[in-house]
Amino acid sequence: VMALVAFGSSSELASAYGIAVTIDMLITTVMTFFVIRYGWKLPLALCVAATGFFFLVDFTFFAANWGLIPKLVKVAMLFGALGACYGAAAICFARRLDMVGQGLALLGVILFGANIFLIAQIYHIDAHYPNGVLVWSLGALATAGLARAQLALVAAIALTMLWSGMEMFAFDRAPHGWFFI
Repeated sequence: VMALVAFGSSSELASAYGIAVTIDMLITTVMTFFVIRYGWKLPLALCVAATGFFFLVDFTFFAANWGLIPKLVKVAMLFGALGACYGAAAICFARRLDMVGQGLALLGVILFGANIFLIAQIYHIDAHYPNGVLVWSLGALATAGLARAQLALVAAIALTMLWSGMEMFAFDRAPHGWFFI
């Protein structure tokens, strides 16, 4: 009864319960990876495949509850994930784990793009959508320059080409035609 009073309605309580269960599933999946990899000493490929499958299941539950999460919490989760990814990449680069750092920097670039479009969705921002790809490519370029991450540079080049194609083919514009004169 106290929980119902605190949340205001049974539907708000059900929403909070769904989100809590989803977060618990994600934590359990992460812990499972460490148990089967380091406790049971199973091969890395098998551990990644098994936990990857469960991450997909967890992601489905998370996506189903996305509409129930308050806007500010969504934004905090998006920036938290982005900061954690870039922070982990910086730690890996500092410890000379360059391959892992490169992968995490690329994941950070992907999360940066996802954040752009999810925040636009959350706050119903209606804009010229290729501009989101342009900002994403500039963020990838900044990541490549600051972290000296080659994969982020490749992503920046690919995103710039995507933006250019979107402008030329979807909107009949040549935003960079003066480069070729």
